[in-house]
Amino acid sequence: MNMKEYAFGIDLGGTTAKVGLFTTAGALLEKWEVPTDTSNAGEHILGNLAKAVKDKMQENGITAEQVEGVGVGVPGPVLDSRIVPIVCANLGGWGERNVSIQLSGLLDGIKVLVGNDANVAALGEIWMGCAKGCRSAVMVTLGTGVGGGVIVNGRITEGAHGAGGEIGHITVNPHETAVCGCGKHGCLEQYSSATGVVRCMKKLLDENPDTPCTLRGTDFAAKDVFDAARAGDALAAREVDEMTDTLGMALASIASTTDPRCSWWAAVSPVPEMSSSTPCGSISRPMPSVPAARPPSLQLPSAMMPASMVLCGSSWENKMKLNLQVTRLQDGAKVPVHVVAAGKLDFQQTAAWMADELENDGHCIFPESCCTENRRTGIAGFDVLLLR
Repeated sequence: MNMKEYAFGIDLGGTTAKVGLFTTAGALLEKWEVPTDTSNAGEHILGNLAKAVKDKMQENGITAEQVEGVGVGVPGPVLDSRIVPIVCANLGGWGERNVSIQLSGLLDGIKVLVGNDANVAALGEIWMGCAKGCRSAVMVTLGTGVGGGVIVNGRITEGAHGAGGEIGHITVNPHETAVCGCGKHGCLEQYSSATGVVRCMKKLLDENPDTPCTLRGTDFAAKDVFDAARAGDALAAREVDEMTDTLGMALASIASTTDPRCSWWAAVSPVPEMSSSTPCGSISRPMPSVPAARPPSLQLPSAMMPASMVLCGSSWENKMKLNLQVTRLQDGAKVPVHVVAAGKLDFQQTAAWMADELENDGHCIFPESCCTENRRTGIAGFDVLLLR
């Protein structure tokens, strides 16, 4: 009989470490947080993590013999599921150590394996989360920094030095003068992380001293920027637009490079309508070279998604074959969107389908390759969204 009933998962972040107690089948039993102490180059980090695990074991009467192991996600490159080879940008100089050996020693020999935080999050989602059934996927995490996990044909893309998927350090602005935590200039993390949002918002306030803003003169966090934007603050809304534009540009490049069937992003810092580590948006599409384990789906995080839409163009001419499923998020729940798939781009036929199926209140999506300006505006009363 296997006595290994439990496992611990740790997500080590720049502000807090999220800790979970699981069954070996993957069921979450408890979760809690401990502060990340980055003082003195993070010398207390592993000791604090070991204490958090040991205290929970004692609280629940769990022995070391009952624990399969501890998995740790860190915000930086990892080699051989054990070694953090460089200093992590968001952990105060912590790194360059064999985390597996050191933490295992503090836990009386319990097995410890380590991975990049976004990589292990992506593996978890493919195992039993929103990417279940996908063999190629990309996950992006937004928190103190920006992380990425890239899975191609079921395998994590780690790279030669364990830094595969470190999308937070893609250069998105070669003219940036401020220095990123990694030492470079113009990284995505400087714009689209929680710390990046605060930095850019402060810069906007300095550059626009005469523009009214509810955040001026306050000690605000990223969540406050989003809250102010939602409340109608024009300057905060401008920052949110710039942040999401930058993130979208980077994600488009990543999708072009990796060709995933599914990509999604998760907020791991408090922003409106996003709970911790909860996916807030995903896009999936069928990949002809990989058998689909479930119907491909399109899910968008905006409540602006219509209740109905028409897909036109040769890419969508066989709706039954694609079996495309579309949902929108409404009050935190997935709501089905009615889809009508047209064949080749025929405006009389398309207009008839719109009238019959959507009762003149739908939205129309055309593949970019099939669109001209006349075609986009040629059907009155319908919004046109472009899918690239």
